[in-house]
Amino acid sequence: MIIPCGVFSQLSPGKLTKAHSSLEGLSNCTLCHDLGAKISEKKCLSCHTHLQQKITQNKGYHVSKDIKGKACISCHSEHHGVNFEMIRFDKKTFNHNLTGYELKGAHKKIDCTQCHSPENISDPVLKKNKKTYLGLTTTCTSCHEDYHQKTLSNQCSNCHGMESFKPASGFDHSNTGFPLTGGHKGVSCTECHKTETKNNKKFQHFADVPFKNCNSCHKDPHNGSFGKDCKSCHSVESFHKIKASSAFNHSVTGFELEGKHRTLDCKKCHDNRPGTADLYKEFAAVKEIKCLTCHEDSHNNKFGENCTSCHSQNSFAIKGNKKDFNHELTGYSLTGRHKEVDCRKGHTETYMTAPLAHNECKNVIQITTKEILPDWQKMIVRSATAQMDLPEVVLILKDMKNRLSHCVELILPHLVQHVIKKTDKTGNSGKLENHVSNAMITFIKVLYLKSICLKIIVLCVMEMKIGAVSLLTITLQHSSSSENT
Repeated sequence: MIIPCGVFSQLSPGKLTKAHSSLEGLSNCTLCHDLGAKISEKKCLSCHTHLQQKITQNKGYHVSKDIKGKACISCHSEHHGVNFEMIRFDKKTFNHNLTGYELKGAHKKIDCTQCHSPENISDPVLKKNKKTYLGLTTTCTSCHEDYHQKTLSNQCSNCHGMESFKPASGFDHSNTGFPLTGGHKGVSCTECHKTETKNNKKFQHFADVPFKNCNSCHKDPHNGSFGKDCKSCHSVESFHKIKASSAFNHSVTGFELEGKHRTLDCKKCHDNRPGTADLYKEFAAVKEIKCLTCHEDSHNNKFGENCTSCHSQNSFAIKGNKKDFNHELTGYSLTGRHKEVDCRKGHTETYMTAPLAHNECKNVIQITTKEILPDWQKMIVRSATAQMDLPEVVLILKDMKNRLSHCVELILPHLVQHVIKKTDKTGNSGKLENHVSNAMITFIKVLYLKSICLKIIVLCVMEMKIGAVSLLTITLQHSSSSENT
């Protein structure tokens, strides 16, 4: 039946929208309308099969309590013109909870079209619609690309929140096979989980990371020298925080700790360099570790590199008896009484200071005379008391001469003045000085006494209150016989 245009225009309330433009014409009215009735919801759903499927599954906005049972035309009216918007709602007041997906976090702030767009719709039929709110699911991957390339669960909310993809605020490493302890807690994820490529997409690989031993992530700076049980020396707090030295078998390094080395802090030998994996590696290339590898040579290589010939690992002090030490290496041979004197009498800084100036005996004499004076004093007192013959006294003096023969040239002038000061009771110092000086020179010549023994004799005599001049006079009287002795 042909109906004139004027009649059609009177029967039709207006033009259909673009979406329904193919249904224009009186012959198509019954596709949506029942005769003598209003719009049929069944006929709407016969075309909108995707919506029918949602309703059948009891999912989506159209099965919510506020919408269920309403006629389609109550929201989607037609015949208002080609450009009429059939889907009309206030975006600001729309309750998205009615769709079965509550908007949280950053989702509250974005425009609807950022999710509801053809790019995010997988169905080829729905994808053709430039404006539709169908075709999406409640899974994250419905709108977001799977960064992990299906290597992890699709339950993104187990790790990620709605505010931002990073950081993964819901992730708890304790729920994995490798709970983080110690220094691992502060390490960036990228230190252990490296970037890989899959499906031409770069992503950070979190699954199936081996962690059987430390070498899974850490390089072995010891090159296998100490085995794979890193925790026997190191702790999870820090690689540089070595456990107590008593727990570490230092002999495996090729340098067994002995003596004082056993109680030293590791850092005394191994430099403290934070952030460096080679903290204890600086000796790795050293084939033979010597004392000078760590210690400065206070002797300036004068005694060679075999430090153990004199020193022990218990102390830098000379080990054993000083007789074991070859003093000729110092350039000063020990003779006479020097052989018996304790090293510490001359060396006060445990031999680490500059060599003693052994051509000046002043300091040494002060030390030595304090030690030997009592013995000689007793001998002379005993000799005087027993009225011993001069040859016997001379033997005592010769002993003094042998012990300190090298010092007389330095102290003779001082001895002369000392005797004068002690014996000048008359004030006639001029004659007395000549007399004492000549007497001493003769006395030294007779006894071959090139030493400081006269000083000691005078001191002893003064202690016994015997006149020095009388003693010297007696000595001169026996000069001829003493010279032969």
